[in-house]
Amino acid sequence: MNLQTVFSYSLDSRLEAKCVVMGTLSPQAQPTLIAVTTANKILLKNDESKLNFGEKIRTIAVAPFGNGYDVLVIGTESQVICYDAHLNTTVFQRDIPDGINNIVVGSMGGFEEVVVCGGYCAIWGFDRAGRDVFWTVTGDSVTAMCLVDYDSDGQMELVVGSADYEIRIFKNDLMRCELMETDAIVALSALGGQRFAYGLANGTLGVYDGEARVWRIKSKHIVITVLPFPTPEHITCVWDSGKIDIRAGNSGEVISKEFVNGAVSGAVLCSPSQADQPTQLTIALLDGKVRTFEVGDRRDPQEEAHQLLREYGQQKHNLLMELSNYEHEENMSKEEKEGENRIPADTQLETIPRVNRVTGKVEMVLNASNEVPIQGVVMFAEGLFPGESHVTFPKTEPVDTITVALAPQKDTALDVHIKAFMANNGSNLLHIFEVTRSLPRFSRFAILLPEENIPEQEGFVEFKLNQRMQKMVDWVYDNFIVPDDYPPLDNEAEQLDVKFSGLYPKLGTSLRIKYDVSQQQVRVEHSEMETAGAVVQSIAEHFQVTTIESHARFPKEFDELALILNEMDGVYNAKERLNAELSESQNLLKETLVRAEDALHCDHVSIARRYYTRVKHNDRAMRQAAQLRVTNQARLVTAIRRLNKLVELAARLRVGEPARQVVTQCREALSNENETILAKLFEFGA
Repeated sequence: MNLQTVFSYSLDSRLEAKCVVMGTLSPQAQPTLIAVTTANKILLKNDESKLNFGEKIRTIAVAPFGNGYDVLVIGTESQVICYDAHLNTTVFQRDIPDGINNIVVGSMGGFEEVVVCGGYCAIWGFDRAGRDVFWTVTGDSVTAMCLVDYDSDGQMELVVGSADYEIRIFKNDLMRCELMETDAIVALSALGGQRFAYGLANGTLGVYDGEARVWRIKSKHIVITVLPFPTPEHITCVWDSGKIDIRAGNSGEVISKEFVNGAVSGAVLCSPSQADQPTQLTIALLDGKVRTFEVGDRRDPQEEAHQLLREYGQQKHNLLMELSNYEHEENMSKEEKEGENRIPADTQLETIPRVNRVTGKVEMVLNASNEVPIQGVVMFAEGLFPGESHVTFPKTEPVDTITVALAPQKDTALDVHIKAFMANNGSNLLHIFEVTRSLPRFSRFAILLPEENIPEQEGFVEFKLNQRMQKMVDWVYDNFIVPDDYPPLDNEAEQLDVKFSGLYPKLGTSLRIKYDVSQQQVRVEHSEMETAGAVVQSIAEHFQVTTIESHARFPKEFDELALILNEMDGVYNAKERLNAELSESQNLLKETLVRAEDALHCDHVSIARRYYTRVKHNDRAMRQAAQLRVTNQARLVTAIRRLNKLVELAARLRVGEPARQVVTQCREALSNENETILAKLFEFGA
């Protein structure tokens, strides 16, 4: 299975990254390549024409809204435009103040042919008439989206990747699942059924089947797109460097490789117009060059046989080397083995995660038994170290205990893969001990003794939970670092009260968790809504609770909400005033230009000079007003983004339907300009 070039051509323009699609833009026409240039123009390959847009285009897609053909869906910095190129008409146009980053079109839940637009912390859905049929919030800027039948119910769910390293799956506007990754998600692609592929900004490529990760690999290149090609059992991964891989969908094994000379803008599939024609893969480069591939078999059978013999020969060589090592070991005498200064056979490596309240950091302590010196340590952990790896050596002479400081940046569980190099001083043999140790989700908090006090927390969330004390204690041990010498928590007590102090980067914060068995109530006290929401979600996942209603009060976020709403009122008022002034200035400028032209025709040069001087002053004033509008728009976008983030944090204080209702009611309140109810929705839910 190899890729063969069918044809190639050049668009004679530099292209924007990830702004390439394939669509049929008129009845009975062939599919055409559609791309966005760096000059902010849309190229239509078969029509050899260009469409000009005034605003910066961020993303583009096609939707089957025409009568047997597709229409363009264009996402810009402030709006989404659905444009019919065949009829040269705008189907609909909607303002999105913070802009559109991604667009996906298809059926989703109970919606048919919906255009889903991802922006900053918010996702919109529009039907073919431009009506707002879907809205929800997410944790950060939306960087990738696709539609997958996640629960195998015959309806598609929305899979959203964002810059906060999370993949979220939405059933309509209800979030069903969160998958934590190690970097920003840059690519998502449906592979059929429950499976979807993903790519990260750090070069990771992988496949999920529902919530289970099937496989993943790491590359030094960044994924541009992943496509189900050439068969549903295979995926084709296109990298930014021009590398193209065909891999087995169930294992990630590389089946075939190809390379295009240049940085890639995007890749699309072109379905055949006839049943006997193969599907084609089209790669567009940033410099405008385009190559189209088909799958073929161009290898000589004799060459394949030689390749197979080379692979078997390499495997034979590796096995013979391993066998010779075992034979050498058996043939050595006892005196020879003692002369190599080997470590004892029962040597073990102990790893202990602990918190250091003096330095304010989590530490991983490595201790070798039998006083064997540790010569060096290599640690691998995704999202914990820069470059995902950390190497440390003893500062002076090798010792049997090494402590490595860790600083998790998120409240998420981490697996730390450790390789310790151990050998006696003077030995020429280095023994490698490998172990994997997990850090609990809330390792950034140090548990305090019962008699220790913490400052009173103004923020809290409380909710009902019907569980035995034993299970709640188990949750504490599973999600926090609890030292072995810490007094055991009482499994039979009626009340649980545990206190924590924050470690780096949450130094100076405190966390308190209370649970009353008789009242079936949990109370989480913390100054930040985001961390409290993470605790609520962790409890829901641990006990498999699908619905949680809560009462919350976070003065800092509530005050910020009031400031945002006040600022938005001022910004909207300023926007109306600036638009009115712009209209007045434009009319005045037109009138002045007409008067100046009339004066020239009448040979009144001095009068014309005065009018043109006035035009110059008006132009300067309009430029200043335009800068004010840009600044005002930037303030509005910042306020909307932060407001969307607060709505998402408020929803995370609930689980299931109550969380969905908070998002829905907040959206309705904003649409109806009933902002005063937002604080109550944040506090009491919907």
